[in-house]
Order: sequence, then C-alpha cells, then structure tokens
Amino acid sequence: MSHRIEWSDDLLVKIDAIDRDHKHLFALANKIFANTGKDMALVSSAIDILFSYTKEHFSREETAMRDFNYPAIQDHIFDHKELVAQLNDFNDQFIKSGPKAIDESFATFLEHWLRDHILKFDQSFADFLRQFGSHSFVL
Repeated sequence: MSHRIEWSDDLLVKIDAIDRDHKHLFALANKIFANTGKDMALVSSAIDILFSYTKEHFSREETAMRDFNYPAIQDHIFDHKELVAQLNDFNDQFIKSGPKAIDESFATFLEHWLRDHILKFDQSFADFLRQFGSHSFVL
C-alpha cells in the first residue's frame, strides 16, 4: 500500500527559506512512502534523513526566533519537541514492527502535524519576521 502526503500552496508562509524547508520536509516524508515495500534499508535510511532534516530545520528556526526575540518562542519550541518525541515513538515502532508501521495512520499523522504546525506556528513566526521587511530571510 502506497501513501503520500501532499504539499499545497496554502502552506506557503511567504518566507523563502522556510517555504523551501517545508517543501523539502514533504518530499522527504514521501520518500519513506515511496520505499515502503522495498528494501528495509531504504525505508530506514529515508526515515533517518527525514528525522535529521527535521531537527536541522527546527534548529534553524529556533536560532532565528532567538535572534529576533520572537515573543512566542517557548510555545513554538514546545511544539517542535512534541513532534520529535512523536517521531522517536514512530521510529521505535518501525524498529519493532518493520514496514507495517508505515501505514495510513502514520501518513495522516505526518500530514496533519505538518499542516497544523505550519499554519499555526510557522505562519505566526513568518508574520512576525515580515515586520523586519524581508521575504527572503535566510535560516
């Protein structure tokens, strides 16, 4: 069974670096689904790459939030930590169960979390950054 999470332009926060990262996160998530049913090593590698990139993205965002004294930083970081914990739980499940852990509920979780986080937390941060007049802010 093949799953996929879909990017849509309603997720654009209109800060180039953040939008590029978000699109890349969707692409990396879809590599997991594309490799499901193939070699376990490919799936495991795709998961590792998604997790690593997610942590890099979060680190860049959090650094920017500190640099710009973003007032909602604590709530945003808390949401990042929650996702990392959930991804770690998924990885544990994948290690125990193998590819069957990559199912519709995982796809739904990823898509909902990404959409909800982007539309709530990242959009607010992007709105805050725009006060400084840059749409091409570098993370």
